[in-house]
Amino acid sequence: MSLLSLGEAKLAVVVFEKAWATRQAQLGADHPDTLRSMNNLAGGYRDAGQLDKALPLFQEAAAGMERRRFRHQYAGWTVNNLIDCHERLQQFEQAEARRRKWLAHVKEQVGPAHPAYAGELAALGLLLLKQQKWAEAEAVLRECLAIREKAPGADSSGSGWLVFNTMSLLGEALLGQKKYAEAEPLLVKGYEGLQARQQSIPKEGQVRIPEALERLVLLYEAVGKQDEAAKWRKELEAAKKSAP
Repeated sequence: MSLLSLGEAKLAVVVFEKAWATRQAQLGADHPDTLRSMNNLAGGYRDAGQLDKALPLFQEAAAGMERRRFRHQYAGWTVNNLIDCHERLQQFEQAEARRRKWLAHVKEQVGPAHPAYAGELAALGLLLLKQQKWAEAEAVLRECLAIREKAPGADSSGSGWLVFNTMSLLGEALLGQKKYAEAEPLLVKGYEGLQARQQSIPKEGQVRIPEALERLVLLYEAVGKQDEAAKWRKELEAAKKSAP
């Protein structure tokens, strides 16, 4: 996968096409290693901007994983790649159906109190927010927050920021339903918790801070508190300038 990290997606596609063809010939179309090669090739197409070629391969690879009851080291990676492809194509209903099916599998495997299950709930909640399914998102994110708040030693392990990100997401779900009084404390505490833990947030998660600020701006604009909205908008501009 190093070729993709270097941005050489087109060269990666050539390599992955050869690897997939070889494994199909030697191992068969449904072998675990063949499915992994198919997923790699689909990822190459995606990163090369060829979503029309990526989608059917991701679908076939995910179907192969499902036939094996997801008993494959890369099952989660493959399923999430497919969901990502659906989202990039604005196929949110398909993405949601896949997300819910994978969520049920994770819950069955690890139980309803496990951090991995909470992570999948957060992903589903975010997808529901994108579709403005505010009430459904609220229920999912409340479940996620309850799990994450009970997790022992979250801050010491560096994952404490996830609690506050979930608060902010839940605040958005309430904001979308115009439950402003309920949304405000969650949005404020969510942002403050993220900001206080900024150093422990991985690089790819740093975007959660300006996202939390954007929600605060929307809240105070919605309730007509223009001074508060201006205050948070200023914070948002500063956060965007300092973003990595």
